[in-house]
Amino acid sequence: MNVGWVLLASTTAIIGALCLITGDFAYSWQPVPENLPQRALLARLTGLLFIAVGLLCFLPQLRNFGINTLVVIFWAWLLVFHIPALFKDGWLGAAEFLLPATAGIALLWLRSDGRSRFFDRQTFIFARIGFGIGLIGCGASHFIYAEPASQMIPDWFPARLFFTYLTGAGHIAAGLSLISGIAMRTATPLLCFMFASFVCLLHVPRVLVDPGNRVEWTMLVVSVLLNGAAWVMAAAVFYVSRRLQR
Repeated sequence: MNVGWVLLASTTAIIGALCLITGDFAYSWQPVPENLPQRALLARLTGLLFIAVGLLCFLPQLRNFGINTLVVIFWAWLLVFHIPALFKDGWLGAAEFLLPATAGIALLWLRSDGRSRFFDRQTFIFARIGFGIGLIGCGASHFIYAEPASQMIPDWFPARLFFTYLTGAGHIAAGLSLISGIAMRTATPLLCFMFASFVCLLHVPRVLVDPGNRVEWTMLVVSVLLNGAAWVMAAAVFYVSRRLQR
């Protein structure tokens, strides 16, 4: 769990820093209308908010407040921007954003340790099913947009189209596992490994090749954030397994 919330909090702060520096939102991952009045100012204010909330998560006395606020931000962004965009821009942004949003619910459930009347077993079921739906949406994009997705893989990597399909299938398999509750203790660690591979083999090299490219930095940070979401979900799965064995 520590790895998961650390990645969620730190990457949220870094996304905030990108917004603050550039005076813009994080591209399609934050689909704010281009004609929004005072867009640059609002982007910088949002950046300051993200930085502040991310840092609060690391202060022991304010950690609960920081994490709670982080989860509220994830859900607000999902409901205000991504769900309406489903009918105009497709499902991928919403599917990706479902991962940190539902992982946030799992994180609150984990931190409550069964002591809160708001976070019971049904909370975890809601979180894992929502996370699974998000994974299936992300995996489907690997098949529908296979050719452009494969071009993101470095040229030196063999069989790029094959691995695009393979990782898409991995997303879908992990999603089905979480929705059904079958083999979750196998699926979630493998998902963490796959997401970590994306960071190390795909996004870090792309940033190193073009360190001034804001798009590449955004994709790297978002990839790390999704990795953190996967770590939180894996921790929740193993926590449930230990409780069932008592």
